Amino acid sequence: MSLNLEHLIKEKVNVELKKYNYQCKKEEQEIRSILKKEGYSIKYINFQNNSTNGVIEKNNKKFFFKILGNQDFSNEITGYIGIKDKFPVNKIKEIYEFQNCCIILYEYENTIHNNKGLLNDFLVQNDNEIKENPKQIIKRIISFYSNSFKMTINNSQYPMQQFYQDRIESRLIKWYNKEKILKYKVNINGVESKKTSEIIKEVINFFDKEHKLECSLSQGDPNTLNIGIKPIFFDFATSGYNPIICEFSAIFWSVLIADAYFCPKYHPKSYYNHKKVFKNIDKFTPNLQYEVNDTEKKINIQSNIKTSEIRIDFIKEYIEMLENLNVKIGKEFIYFLAMRILCIFNISKMKEKDYFYSIFILHYMYKNISDDVYDSLNTIISKFEIT
Repeated sequence: MSLNLEHLIKEKVNVELKKYNYQCKKEEQEIRSILKKEGYSIKYINFQNNSTNGVIEKNNKKFFFKILGNQDFSNEITGYIGIKDKFPVNKIKEIYEFQNCCIILYEYENTIHNNKGLLNDFLVQNDNEIKENPKQIIKRIISFYSNSFKMTINNSQYPMQQFYQDRIESRLIKWYNKEKILKYKVNINGVESKKTSEIIKEVINFFDKEHKLECSLSQGDPNTLNIGIKPIFFDFATSGYNPIICEFSAIFWSVLIADAYFCPKYHPKSYYNHKKVFKNIDKFTPNLQYEVNDTEKKINIQSNIKTSEIRIDFIKEYIEMLENLNVKIGKEFIYFLAMRILCIFNISKMKEKDYFYSIFILHYMYKNISDDVYDSLNTIISKFEIT
C-alpha cells in the first residue's frame, strides 16, 4: 500500500492499519484463524466469483467484512472516502493489511436481515402482488438521488469508466468477436433490425472516444443488492463523481430485468441471505420463440420483456426525477445499457433461450429508444409484460 493511501486512511477514515507481513491464502480455515486472533467469531463466509465477504461478531456486536485484492481495496477505500460524508454508509471499524490483500471491517447494518432491508428484498416482496403502499419507500430512495443529482459537473474521466472502457477489450471483443450468430441479421417481432455485431461495433466506437458527461456524486454500482431501503449504500469500488447516464443505465438494467432474472440465475452466490428472489425466477422467464436460418444468415425472435409492476413503478419515478432536474440523457444511453446486457455475463455461455433473450432485449431497446429518451423509455417499459 502506498504511503499516500495509508496517510489518507488515517486522516479521513480515522483507522490504524494492522499489518501482517505475509500473504493471505484467502481460504476459509485461514480467514477463521486470522479473525479469531482478533477476537471475532464468524457467523458466515460467502465465497463469490471475484470476492469473499461475510458477517462476524465480537462482544455481541456484528460486523461485515470484505477481503479485497490490493487494487480492489484501493478502489474501495478511495470511493468510500469520496462519498462517506454525503451518502449514508456504514463506518469502517478496522483494516488488516496483508502483502496481497486487505480485510476491511464495516459496522453491520442492522436494518438488513434475512430477505429484508435491501432494495432487492423490497422488489421481490412486491413482485407478485403490491402489498400495502410501497410509494413511500420508492420516494425515499428516489428523493435521495434527487438531492445528490442537483449538484453536477462535466467530466470525461470518472470511476465507473473502468466498467465500460476496461471491459471493451477484455469482455465485449474477447467474448463475442468469433460468435458467428452475432453476425446474422436479427428480426424481432416481425421488425427487421441490424446485425448484433454492428451494434457491438457502434458500442466500441462510442467508448473509443472521449465524452464529457454530466456527472454527480454517486455510489457507482446501483444494483438492487447495493442499496438498502433505509436508505443506505454498500460497495464503493466505483463511487465518486460519475455520469448520471451511467448510474441511470445501471439501475434501469438492474431493477427491471437483471436482478429479477439473469443475476439470480447466473450469479446465485450474490443472494446469500436474500434467497427469496429464486422463487420468482420462473415468473420472469420469457415467452420466447426463435429461429436461426443459417442459409439466409438471419435470426427471427418473437418475445416480450418480462418484469413486474413494482419495478416499472420504481423506474418511472426515477425517470420523472431526472426530468424534473432537467438532466439531459441522449440516445447514447443505449451504449451504456448494451454494456450491461453483454458484459456482466457472457451471454454466449448462457442457456440457449437466455442467449436469444439477451439478443432480443438488446435489439428491442436499440430499435425503440428515440431522441426523446425519457418519453421513449416510458413507452417501452409500459409495453413490458407484467408477471
